[in-house]
Amino acid sequence: STISLPTPAEKLYYITTPIFYPNASPHIGHLYSLVTGDVFARYQRLNGRNVEYLIGTDEHRMKIQRAARLHFGGEAGREKEFCDALSERFRVYLGRCANISNTCFMRGSSEEHHRAVDHGWVSRLLTSKAQLMWLFLALHLRPSATFKASIGK
Repeated sequence: STISLPTPAEKLYYITTPIFYPNASPHIGHLYSLVTGDVFARYQRLNGRNVEYLIGTDEHRMKIQRAARLHFGGEAGREKEFCDALSERFRVYLGRCANISNTCFMRGSSEEHHRAVDHGWVSRLLTSKAQLMWLFLALHLRPSATFKASIGK
């Protein structure tokens, strides 16, 4: 029996950019990354490749928590509202207005992202007890680096 390898057009070609922190409005530096990725995506599509071009925002760092508190006059607990507004600016201003040809805009706080991480990392890669212990320590002993509980469900 022979093995049939996929042709270049059948292989999925992934392009990602840095994920942006929505702690302030988008600026030209963000656009630079997206345009660079867009050039590669369009070039690959012209050559018949099936392209997935993923962009998005990362919403779990302390700088976002600080920016949200500053924006809301020191009030805590409004990080999700803050990220919702700024992530939408990133999606619309940078994605749509600049005519970026991304196929996916992913937010770090979205359920889709959480499921993908659980499926890809937890269930497939983290199989040994040592790896699971490392994950526990990374997620639970550094609460100052995340506010997932404030954003999530």
